[in-house]
Amino acid sequence: MGTNTGVYLLDPQNGIVAEYSQRTGDLPQGEIFHIHIDQQGIFWLASPGGGLLRWDRKKRSYRQFTQKDGLSNDIIYAVYEDAFEHLWLPSNNGLMQFDKRSHQVNTYLPRDGIPHEEFNFSSHYQAVDGRLFFGGLKGVTAFYPKTLYQGNVNGSLQLGVSQYLELDGA
Repeated sequence: MGTNTGVYLLDPQNGIVAEYSQRTGDLPQGEIFHIHIDQQGIFWLASPGGGLLRWDRKKRSYRQFTQKDGLSNDIIYAVYEDAFEHLWLPSNNGLMQFDKRSHQVNTYLPRDGIPHEEFNFSSHYQAVDGRLFFGGLKGVTAFYPKTLYQGNVNGSLQLGVSQYLELDGA
């Protein structure tokens, strides 16, 4: 589980059985908002201020991705993976699409069809069918990542592809 002091392995019968944190030297960032484990067993960690962390627990190694590496913001709220092995990262400055292999980042902002550049730290979800939902300051951005790649050579989000659900103040 991700906490404000690192990642902990919890056994229901025995409690905390392992700690991975700044204190133990396993991670460069203490607070972890969200964890995604990919098909290869790599942990992708969203952190508030430390960017995106690629952590190989078995090898006890990590790589940190920040604005210096092309992220639009170092505050990452969640990590979700699509069927094309791209990670989707809601942040304080846009929705980022991160290519796990090339580490290329595409950032989507209101000019690209999302309602607002700032997302909420706990408003995110991936449905069983792959549809992604990200809550922000002006509603919810919801889309199927696969539709972004159909007929689109570079895989970038194009204006009007993102679906926008207006939420009233109720």
